[in-house]
Amino acid sequence: MKITFLGTGATCPDLLNATSLAVQPKNHQGYLLVDTGWGGSIFRELKDCGYNPQDLEAVFLSHIHMDHSLGLPLLYSRLGNIKKVLYTDQKLCDVLTSKNIWEMIETIIYYTGSYRKRADQKKSSPY
Repeated sequence: MKITFLGTGATCPDLLNATSLAVQPKNHQGYLLVDTGWGGSIFRELKDCGYNPQDLEAVFLSHIHMDHSLGLPLLYSRLGNIKKVLYTDQKLCDVLTSKNIWEMIETIIYYTGSYRKRADQKKSSPY
């Protein structure tokens, strides 16, 4: 089994990094995504680690903090359909994967300036 950390958490989560990991069974093309991060970086992180978004078979959400689940609407809007979304509250999963939800979230983030402020403040790590 291959487990790849696509990003990890921090005291102050970064909008440009995914809080997520990919789990791929041995000799299997598809993979499971555990959490989705904030959103925008998930596709970059998958590509950088050699995963094809089209091979995504399921998403498991550990909990519904934005830094772990806000990428789900983006994945859904770009991929069209994810075979399985696993979480204890199916109704919430239905909302997060409903049509056009990512556009609404993206608009809110844009007009509040949250994304731009965080992106502008991003600095290289000295480590």
